[in-house]
Amino acid sequence: MSIVSYVELLDLLNSFENELKQLMTTANNAPEGLELLGAKLDSLCEFIVCEENEQLWKQWGEREDVKQSAERLRETSSVALCMVEKMRALYVYTEELDMDLYLSFYLHLLTKKGVMLKLTEHLKFGL
Repeated sequence: MSIVSYVELLDLLNSFENELKQLMTTANNAPEGLELLGAKLDSLCEFIVCEENEQLWKQWGEREDVKQSAERLRETSSVALCMVEKMRALYVYTEELDMDLYLSFYLHLLTKKGVMLKLTEHLKFGL
């Protein structure tokens, strides 16, 4: 994905937020929604760690509208992650379901604070 303007970045951040909200509703109502929510969180994770996005944050990360969208997305993804953690905890515990990329990444960051700090500084995304 090639983002060429801050408007495209803003649209992408807002799209992630809206899709996560929709998928949280779906996950509450249908078991397959949990997989879709996990997949969207994986996609967000890949976006966050993509080295090409460093330049985007350097270029447009200080814009107030981008900051606000990133903050809303951070809050929404945190709620979505908590939902996924709660709903999958039993499955992971009973080994009926493997952790996906986002959960694995999140747990890795919790155990490697230096990595989390570097990522936060690197992308200014705060995850």
